[in-house]
Amino acid sequence: MAKYTIIDLFYGRDHVAEFYKSARNEWSNIFSDQRSKTVDGLAELLTEKEESFKANCGHGNLGAEILAWSGFIYFYDAQEGLRGENGFQARQLEEAFQKSHCSEGVKKAVEQASNVFFSKL
Repeated sequence: MAKYTIIDLFYGRDHVAEFYKSARNEWSNIFSDQRSKTVDGLAELLTEKEESFKANCGHGNLGAEILAWSGFIYFYDAQEGLRGENGFQARQLEEAFQKSHCSEGVKKAVEQASNVFFSKL
């Protein structure tokens, strides 16, 4: 569950939508880097970009949550979900997060998001 996002929205903190817009731009930049074409390269990028990504997307727990959830949202299609190429890329992202040296907070959020997007609940 995207707990910190939901809490901020509940209390009317409208900046959350802006953080998710920033996240979309962050992911576009990450996936435009040639290293993102392999799981190991993407894992390296995730490790490098974690702190700046979180700083642009709410800091702390909220930033970690947005980093994780928005990665899967980046590939999600309302009609197809995470099928086909989008699903393949989302699985690669999940594997890259596992191989990365990202914080435990990010990895926990990735696990939660993965459970939701890949229906492991």
